[in-house]
Amino acid sequence: MSQHRFELQPVALSVPDWDWRMHARCRSMDTALFFPCEGEGQGARIRRERAAKHVCEPCPVRTECRNHALITG
Repeated sequence: MSQHRFELQPVALSVPDWDWRMHARCRSMDTALFFPCEGEGQGARIRRERAAKHVCEPCPVRTECRNHALITG
């Protein structure tokens, strides 16, 4: 039985790949606005999601951010 050895290679992203973050409307905001907290009630969740959408809607890098979120989970 042969064993396969796999090596993980770090992925080097170039600066332009991450440059979009400098233009994000949320870059200086608390990330808690975008993620639920433990025990968050339905009303609080709705208010938090509305506030997050208010920040994201006019953001010039919304597409890049969404793609990043989908890729990284």
